[in-house]
Amino acid sequence: MLRIRLLSGEEFAKVPVEDLSDVRSLKQTLHQQKGAPPRFRQRLLLDGASLDDSTKLAGPMDLQVVFLDFSPASQSQVDQLAVAAACESVEEVEILLQRPQDPNLADKDGSRPLSKAASGGRVEVVRLLLEAGADKDLARSNGATALMMASAAGSAEVVRLLLEAGASKDNATNNGMTALMLASDQGHADVVRLLLEAGADKDFAASASTGRTALMEASARGHVEVVRLLLAAGANKDLANSTNRTALAYSSALGHVQVVRLLLEAGAGQDDGSLARMLASAEGHGEVVSLLLEAGVGQ
Repeated sequence: MLRIRLLSGEEFAKVPVEDLSDVRSLKQTLHQQKGAPPRFRQRLLLDGASLDDSTKLAGPMDLQVVFLDFSPASQSQVDQLAVAAACESVEEVEILLQRPQDPNLADKDGSRPLSKAASGGRVEVVRLLLEAGADKDLARSNGATALMMASAAGSAEVVRLLLEAGASKDNATNNGMTALMLASDQGHADVVRLLLEAGADKDFAASASTGRTALMEASARGHVEVVRLLLAAGANKDLANSTNRTALAYSSALGHVQVVRLLLEAGAGQDDGSLARMLASAEGHGEVVSLLLEAGVGQ
């Protein structure tokens, strides 16, 4: 049994040593089960000497724990962590977090380490920053969060980590784009699947100036697999944007035959598909016009 006391002598926790492998795992247990700060802000002492995180725990012992506040950080140190996060310098990120340095400080460009790591798909760095207590939902000046940036970049494993950590699924950028809409626009089917499984709003519409949904974004881009996923998840196929264009109208105007076929099979355009047919005809998409006529759309 490991007995952990505060410097005052008060007992803080008892932890079975057989459940642990090293000091790192003990710190993580104290954080997750006993309410201690993240491991980067803990120091465990044995006979007054600080133990490295890699120190093995071989048997019963009495330890002292010290909880640290964040150390003051210069702008240079803040920038250093942001650069290390972007470059996936895992060891350097670990060292800086052990100062301990606040992971939520913004660099000179207004970016935070978590957003830098998320947009670059830096899985291990994201894991470290989340462990250090990085705020999952802090946004840049344009409203973009780490989840949105990872979704737009197609970093599925980072998206999974952020969702598991409780990142908000339906926050939107200043122009109304959610993580699901960004992933749909870029055709990242694996990310779209993760977001849908997590319960992201399928029919969230962008700002009033556009009113576009994830299905419209994917349809306009011709991303067949994403359209298929959204329809299977129950996305509203007949929503229209501020110019009265539906997903069917977008895909018809741009000649995305496979997307048009999927939307028609799902029953799109039964209320008013005349705009879709008119747009397809105007752009010379004969195969799309034929599909719409066969489906009785716009007649």
